[in-house]
Amino acid sequence: MRGARIAGLLIRQARLRRDWSQDGLCLGICTPSYLSKIEQGKAEPSPEVTELLLRRLGLVWIPEPEDLKPCWNALLSGSPGFFLCYEQLVLPQQERLACSPLAADILLLAAFYTDTMQPLSEEWEPFLSTRQLALQRALQGRWDEAARLDPLPLLSSLHGKALYTKGEYTTQRGSIQPPSRCCETPTARRQTQVIPT
Repeated sequence: MRGARIAGLLIRQARLRRDWSQDGLCLGICTPSYLSKIEQGKAEPSPEVTELLLRRLGLVWIPEPEDLKPCWNALLSGSPGFFLCYEQLVLPQQERLACSPLAADILLLAAFYTDTMQPLSEEWEPFLSTRQLALQRALQGRWDEAARLDPLPLLSSLHGKALYTKGEYTTQRGSIQPPSRCCETPTARRQTQVIPT
């Protein structure tokens, strides 16, 4: 099943939010040790087991959600169209996509869309792709590690902006570039929008 490892993490998070034990959740579905492996991403359950566990938690798994490539392409290219793409493609279905193989994508895209740019909780890290982990490291301010994982131009731009914001104008001049419009916060973007007359 596509995204089974992410489903395991979502099951764990929902179970803990409800303060349920593993024994209680998996009763009649699977063994507690198997559920533990599912939650840790060490076992890929069948679609039936995943569906039963999610249903018991009141969640509906969306196995084949709409592709988010347009948003990723806009973000990674530094396009100012990222914000519009996010508002049109992600926001209307954010809750639905949060229980899909794209759950990590939704959280990362949201982090770059918001003013605060908060990293994901560390429990997500074993479930992230290399590119997602590079973006996570950037959100954590771990720039060198982010660049080693995936030398994206976006990361250089964000690092330059972070250095500039901290007043480190001469530090690593090579990484300081004029920040692209995608690196602006939604608030700053709205303040600089030109409204046609």
